[in-house]
Amino acid sequence: MDSFDNLYCGKIQYLQVIDGKLPVHGIGNISTYYLLRDIHSVTTVMLMIVDKDKVPLKDIESGKVISVMEALQARPKALEDSMLSWVVFPQDDKPSALLIHTGISTGDFKQLCYSHLWTNVPLKDMSNHVIKKIKEQADRATLTEPTSIKRLVTTLVVDGEEQKG
Repeated sequence: MDSFDNLYCGKIQYLQVIDGKLPVHGIGNISTYYLLRDIHSVTTVMLMIVDKDKVPLKDIESGKVISVMEALQARPKALEDSMLSWVVFPQDDKPSALLIHTGISTGDFKQLCYSHLWTNVPLKDMSNHVIKKIKEQADRATLTEPTSIKRLVTTLVVDGEEQKG
């Protein structure tokens, strides 16, 4: 997936490394994402992606979700020179998340994937079988080759302005 047209995000997960210790994992929404802008310990953000046609207009108008391009431009300052990779879950026919990162260990990546999958399962459906299935899906999730986010955003913004002009 090379285009961000018609893609939105509303949920995020992130990692922070505080005082060089193990990463702290957080989950939030777009309001949380904007709060991360000035937190310099943020090392990774995973944006959950949704096609525009699956997003209620009221969520777009209220700012509950924002376009992926807007999210990339508003990324935390600590991730200004970071990389961007698509996250591919084995059960999906296309990537369903974007990872903004400065490099991520396999363990941290799998934990973000596991947490993302876990938060989408209603409590009434939890069972040992479901937990095992989520772990297997998280273990099989993959990342695409990273792209320089600064170069990508600059190119997309310039291309977008040329198309308008």
